[in-house]
Amino acid sequence: MYCSPCPIAASAFVEWLWIQPGWKAGTFTAPTTIDRRLSGVVVTGRTEYKLALDRTVAARARRVLKAKVRELQKSDEVRGRGPAPALLVAHLRAGLAAAPDTRLSIRDRAIVLLQFAIMGREHEVAHLRLRDITETEHGLQVDVRVSKVSPREVKVPFGSRPSTCPVRAWRAWTEAAGLDDPDGYAFRALHPRWHTVTNRGLSPEAIGAVATRLGEKAELAVRHTGHSARRGAAEESRRAGNDRKVIAKQGGWVPNSGVMEGYFEDADGWEENAMIGVL
Repeated sequence: MYCSPCPIAASAFVEWLWIQPGWKAGTFTAPTTIDRRLSGVVVTGRTEYKLALDRTVAARARRVLKAKVRELQKSDEVRGRGPAPALLVAHLRAGLAAAPDTRLSIRDRAIVLLQFAIMGREHEVAHLRLRDITETEHGLQVDVRVSKVSPREVKVPFGSRPSTCPVRAWRAWTEAAGLDDPDGYAFRALHPRWHTVTNRGLSPEAIGAVATRLGEKAELAVRHTGHSARRGAAEESRRAGNDRKVIAKQGGWVPNSGVMEGYFEDADGWEENAMIGVL
C-alpha cells in the first residue's frame, strides 16, 4: 500500500506537535522529541502496517522542523531538557551496584548494559525480540531490525568485569524471566505488584526510564535519560581509542554523522585546552 499524501501528512504532524505541551508546565514539545516521534511514526507505518513509504517521506517534514528551530533560536523560548547527559561507565557501575537483587533489577541491568553495548536508541531496544539476540562463543549477536536510520547487526563481546558484562546480564535476565518464545519481546513488562513476567513488551519511554531509575538509586548528581546510554557509550568508546567508523557502525550512525561528532566535541577540550599552562 502506497500513500502519496504521506509527506503532507508528516508535515502536518510536525506542525501539530510543535504546539503540544512539553514535559514541564508552560513549555512546548522539544524539537528533538518531535524528530523522534516523526521517526517512530514512519518506522511503525513500515513495520506494523506494512506501508510502502517512500524513503524521503519525512524529508519535507524535517525541513519544516528545521525552519521552526531556526526561528526558535532567535527567541528566548526554551524547549525540552537540553542534550542528554552522557551515561559513562563510572555511572553504570554506581547505578548497578546500588540496585537491589530483584527480578526488576535483573531486567533493568540487562536493558541498560545491552543498550550501552549496542549504542542503542530506546525504540531499537524496545522492539527487540528473543530471536534477535543470539549467543555465540564470543558474546551476543544482536539483530537490530527496527531502527531510525537502517537495520544493523551488532556484535557484543563479553565485558572485562562480570558486574558490567552485557552478555552475563542477558543470560541472567533470560533465566530469571524464563524466556523461550523466539517471537516474544526480549524485554517484558513485569506485573506491578508481583513482578511476574508478562508477555507485554516495553515502550521506548519505559526503556529510557531505566537509566534514570538506576541513577536515582545510586543518588548520582546527574539525571540521565533514555538517550544517555547511547551518548555515553560513544564517548567511552572514543576515549578507548576506537575509530570513528567503528563507533558509527556499532551505533547505527551515518558516516561522518554530525550528531556523533557533536558528542565528541562536547566531551573534548580538557586534555587539549588553550588555557593549559597559561593561567
